[in-house]
Amino acid sequence: MIAAILDAIQQDRPDLRLHGFGCKRTSLLDEAVRSRLATADSMAWSFAARFEGRDQNAWDEAGRFGLSVGGCPEAVEWLAAKAGWRRAVRRDAAASERGVGAALWLQ
Repeated sequence: MIAAILDAIQQDRPDLRLHGFGCKRTSLLDEAVRSRLATADSMAWSFAARFEGRDQNAWDEAGRFGLSVGGCPEAVEWLAAKAGWRRAVRRDAAASERGVGAALWLQ
């Protein structure tokens, strides 16, 4: 359903780079949805970080979540560098299982 809506928007406005505002993790795991978005975010990463006593706005949280849903590693690195985050983003299996981090990527 989400992919069909995104297709309709892109068909009418191919010039737009679409952002998935507040996408659920299950939606972002769907390649059909993810491939139609330029960027996305999810409350899942910030909620998990806050619940576990970590910084809900940290780029490492965002990066791990982005990678766990199939985000582009190069884009996560680029966004993190722009934000001043110096640690390398890596795929953290434990973090992926918990669903922590934000879904930020560029196509």
